[in-house]
Amino acid sequence: MFLLVLFGGAGALAYLTFGSKVQTVVLVNLDTSSKMVQAVQFLYALAILLSVPLQLFPAIRILENGLFTKSGKADFRVKWLKNMFRFALVFLCSAISWVGAADLDKFVAFIGCFAWWVMLMLCFHQFLFTDRVPQCSTLLRLSCHAPLQGVLQDTQGQDC
Repeated sequence: MFLLVLFGGAGALAYLTFGSKVQTVVLVNLDTSSKMVQAVQFLYALAILLSVPLQLFPAIRILENGLFTKSGKADFRVKWLKNMFRFALVFLCSAISWVGAADLDKFVAFIGCFAWWVMLMLCFHQFLFTDRVPQCSTLLRLSCHAPLQGVLQDTQGQDC
């Protein structure tokens, strides 16, 4: 509830301040000649830049475990193959981001359509809640799996 009020309030204040000219990233609306705004924009860009490795590491780790059976500690060749794989994946993500930066709204929507954000939004908190309250687990699991099961049945043409 706190986050709803915080984000909703920030959006309302931005709209009240800038009207219909409000940009997707609110920092773009601010006066760029101000030193304080430049510092905030720099820190924001730095925070995004430093968070990329934290976001990319789990995906790289999962892909590495699927592609490589040996550890890079014992085999020098596997170690450098893993390093080249990491570099290629980071380069690919950077290239996709560079191409998508021209129109950020469409790029975010395109990426979001592949990420199943709606299912994540609807299901993730339910899975966390079922571990804490066991008597509600059956109802919550059914409510979460019902949309996914419907999609699977439609695509596979059979019962799940």
